[in-house]
This record gives sequence, structure tokens and C-alpha cells, in this order.
Amino acid sequence: MAVAVLMPTFGMTEGEAVILRWLKAVGEPVAADEPLFEAETDKATLEVPAPCAGTLAKIEAEPGQTVPYRAVVAWIAAGDEGAASADAGGSGADALPAAGAVQGDSGAGEDWVPASPLARRVAFERGLDLRGVPGSGPGGRVVEADVQQALAERETASTPSQGHQPERLDLPPLPPPVPVSGGAPPGKPAAGLGTRLPLSAARLITAERMTASFSTAPHFYLQVEVRATGLVRLRLELLPEIERIASARLSYSDLLLRAMALLLPRHALMNATWAGDGVVTYSHVNLGIAVAAPGGLVVPVIRDAVSLSLPELARKRSALVGAARAGSLGPADMAGGTCTLSNLGSYGIDGFLPILNPPQSAILAAGAIADRPAALNGQIVLQPTMHLSLAVDHRVADGSQAAEFLRDLRELLEAPSRMML
Repeated sequence: MAVAVLMPTFGMTEGEAVILRWLKAVGEPVAADEPLFEAETDKATLEVPAPCAGTLAKIEAEPGQTVPYRAVVAWIAAGDEGAASADAGGSGADALPAAGAVQGDSGAGEDWVPASPLARRVAFERGLDLRGVPGSGPGGRVVEADVQQALAERETASTPSQGHQPERLDLPPLPPPVPVSGGAPPGKPAAGLGTRLPLSAARLITAERMTASFSTAPHFYLQVEVRATGLVRLRLELLPEIERIASARLSYSDLLLRAMALLLPRHALMNATWAGDGVVTYSHVNLGIAVAAPGGLVVPVIRDAVSLSLPELARKRSALVGAARAGSLGPADMAGGTCTLSNLGSYGIDGFLPILNPPQSAILAAGAIADRPAALNGQIVLQPTMHLSLAVDHRVADGSQAAEFLRDLRELLEAPSRMML
């Protein structure tokens, strides 16, 4: 009996993943639950186990190919049939059903075009057939830029010429662009364009998500400077106790996350999303924290942060950051965030303006705590301060509502002992 190997959903309802490499070759025996291939989503890289024991009979998706969830990627000749097929020197592929018929049941079909979610959505909204769009992504994957180019060409072709057209200059043609998935090998110069850097699928999807966020959500920014004397003192006082209780080193990110968790229930529009024709506020506070991981930026999520004490929050944050840097986060670890913190203080950055993490309505950016000139009792003195920037979706909230949240956050951080009550 031939058993289809499907691309898992990784705990999500829809999406796609890139086949990174096969851990077994056609004709090799596999055991049930033995790692069969590696796949990369926009959130993580994971090993996918075999659904049954047998022989790997046929591979439908090659490394670098983007495959939708639940689509067939391979076939296993299960049990005695697989062993007999291998003994006879065959792969068992002749007895397998056509991949297109099975994939069609899951929405793939023979006409499935590998494309990013953003490219697929834009094409659907504009009535563009992706089958005629050349892809510049990995493995020929169609990205949003390809769709926009195809739409521009379609519009140009459909526009009738009117009146006299200026004479075209006889210029030499521009060199063709170097595709991301082809051209010079990594680290080698590519046609005068400098060094080509290979990007992971996660990095490419992050780029698309941030482009979509910045061009779709109307951002506005508010900034404050926080007097951090009390914050520095509180962290030093709590360091030994938190490390003893939580086996984690207390960070300034932990204190910022604690303050956000306490305030967001009172500022619902900072913990909300734009739903197309209205605003939806979340009944829970799931805090994302931006982490620089080997494959690119990831945002693991601390769930139900309101219910966590400071030691519990520090322990959870430490575990998630460690997993992110080890590349062992699962998709579920990064799903369901309602508001995000991005702290670049450890890099010595004074302040920066972040991009919203869709579909969230707000993201807080924190810079380094450093001694800066400040007014105190009519004198200019040096005090530790921290710059905070808040990016907000203007469809969800206005400046006054965001200002109230940032004002309350500054007040809480300048009197941080209240966070322990």
C-alpha cells in the first residue's frame, strides 16, 4: 500500500513551507516517526517524521521547492509491499497514484504555482493568473514584486496608445536582474552587483511581511525619554533573588515586558488588530519579543503575560530567547502575539523606529540605558535614561490614545516598585 507523505500544518490553519533537504533517498527503508525531511516555514526549521514504516518510493517535492500545507511531498511503500519492492530493485513508483490528483484534494493540483502568501493574495485581489508569472524567489517561487511587475505589464498592454508617441531613444538594453535562486554562487560577485548573499526562506518571508506591514498599515510614532534611575536600582536589587527563583538572569526586557503586561489591559487599542472594516481588541495579552536568530529575526511569544509574576516572566523569556538562538523554536512558539517589544539596548542603540509586527496594532522599541544630561532641581546633571519609541497602526488608534499608553508606561518605569505590587 502506498502512503502519501503530506507537508504538515505545523499547528497552523494555512500556509506553506520550503523543502530544505531529504534525509532519505528513494529506495531507502524508513521507520515510523523517523526524520524524513527538513522543512522551513516563515517561523522555524523543523524535521518532519515519516508517517509509517516502509520504503521511500517517490519524492514529489525537491529541495528549495515551496509546498502548501497538506500537499503531497512523497510516497512511502508501506510494510511488506515496500520491502518486496525494494528487494525487486524497484521503487514502487509505478503503482503510485498521480500526485496531481491527490494534491488537488488539498488545494494544490498539477497547476499549483509556488508563491508567497502575499503574492498569492495580491494576485487573487487583482484577478491575476499566477501560472503566467515568472518567479524570482527560491526555486522559481513567485514573490510580491513579481506580481506587481506582471500587473504593471498587464496594465501597460491594455492601455491604448493616444496621439503622437515620442521617439524612443536607441539605448542598449539593461542587463537582466540576477535572480535570488540563481546567478553567482554565495559569496561570489554577480555581474557587477557586488556579493550575492543567500537568504533563508524565513528571511525572505520576513522581508515580505515587513514590506506588507509598512505599505498597508499607516504607521505613526511617539517617543519619550524615561528616567531610569529607579529601574536600574530595582534590577540590581532583584538580580540575585530572580536568579535563585527562576534560574534566569533578570534583564531590562523582563521589566519592560512586565510593565506592558500590567498596562495593556487598560489600553485596549494598543492590544488590538485592524479587521478590514473595524477594530478587534484581544481579551488576552500575548507579548512578542524580537530576537536575532541565526536564520533571521524571529518573535517568540510569551502567552498570557498578565498572569505571570516577574520571576515566571523572566524564566519564560529566557527559555524562548535561548530556543530562538538555538534554532529550535516551533511555529506554535511564535503564534498568537498581540503586542511586541523590540529592545536593541544591548547593541548600544539610543533609539529607533520599529515596523509593526502584523497583524498587531502596536510595537514598543527600547534603546540603551545610558547616562545623559537631564534637568534636576534647576541643574543639569547626568542621569541614566532610556528612549522608548511606540509605533501604532493609525487605523486602530489615534495619537492621543497612544500617548496615554506611553505616558502611563513612562510613569510606571520611573516608579518601578509599583510593578511588584
